[in-house]
Amino acid sequence: MAELLPKIAELSERLQKDPGSRLFVPLAEEYIKAGMLEEAVQVLGDGLKKHPEFFGARVALGRVYFEQRKFREAKGEFEQVLKASPDNLVALRKLLTIYKMEGERDKLRRCCETLLAANSRDAEAQKFLDELNESVKRDSPAVQVADAPFEVERATPPSAPAPQAVSTPEPSAAPPAQERTDDDAPEELVSPTLAQLYLRQGHYAQAVRVYDELLRREPQNESYRQSHTMALTLLQGQQGGAPAGPDTAAPSSAGVQTDAPSSGPPAEPSSAPGGGFESAPPAVNRPPKTAPNAPIINKLESWLLRIQHKRRRSS
Repeated sequence: MAELLPKIAELSERLQKDPGSRLFVPLAEEYIKAGMLEEAVQVLGDGLKKHPEFFGARVALGRVYFEQRKFREAKGEFEQVLKASPDNLVALRKLLTIYKMEGERDKLRRCCETLLAANSRDAEAQKFLDELNESVKRDSPAVQVADAPFEVERATPPSAPAPQAVSTPEPSAAPPAQERTDDDAPEELVSPTLAQLYLRQGHYAQAVRVYDELLRREPQNESYRQSHTMALTLLQGQQGGAPAGPDTAAPSSAGVQTDAPSSGPPAEPSSAPGGGFESAPPAVNRPPKTAPNAPIINKLESWLLRIQHKRRRSS
C-alpha cells in the first residue's frame, strides 16, 4: 500500500496537468490495486465523460462495479462494450456470470456460443452451456412433445372413447325406457290430445277413460264433460246401440257431428282449451289391429289402465 501511494500521487498530478489525457485509466487501476474502489469509480466516470468511446475504460468500470456486487451497473457497462466489440472476452466472461445469476437464458446461451466460437476448449463456457441445456429439458417438457408430433398422434387412439361409445348407449338408454313403464310416467300423458287420438282411431272406450281422468282433475271443465258425453254416445253406437252416423250424431250440446271417413287423413282437432272439437270426429269403425298406430294405442291403453288401477288402490 505504501509503495502504491507515490504512484497514485504521481498519476494524479499528471492528470491534473493534462485533464484531457487518458491517464485516468492507469490511475483507476492503481486505485483498484489499493482497494480504493470508490475512488476508481469516480476517476473512471469522470474520464468517460470526456472519452465515451474509450471501451477499455468502460471495461475497467464494469469490473469495479462487479467487484462491488453492483451487477445491474456492471451489466450496463459490459453490454455497451459488446455493442462496439461483440467479441470482447472480458465483457463476455463477466456477463456470463451475471446472466446466469439473473436467469437470462437466451443471453447466456449467446455468450457461451460466442466464447466457444473464439475458443472451443473454453471449459467454463462449455459447462455453463451444458447446465443451460439440462435446465431447459427439465423445465420445458412440452418442447419434447413439440419436437416429436408423431408421439402425440400415437397417443390419441388409446384415449379415444370410440370403443366404449358403442356399448355404453345400450345400458344408459335402458333406464329411461324402464322409467316410462312406471305408474307415474304415463299419468303425464293423460291429456285432451290423448283422448282425441283415441277418438280419431275409433277407440271410444279408451277415450271415455281418459275423459274420466280429466274430469277427476277438473270436474268443472264443461268442455271435458261435453267431449265425455260424445265419447259415451259413440261407444254405445259401437257396442250395438243406435248406429252412429250423420243421422245419429252425439248430443248437440257437445257441439260435434260425425261424418263418414274420407280417403285423406283425419281432420286435426281444434286447439281450443279442454280438448273440444270444432271439426267432425272420424267414423265409429274401430281400426284394424294392424293399423300403423295400433302398437302406440295398445301401449297408451295399458298405461291408462295402470293409472286407474293405482287411483282405485289409493282411494
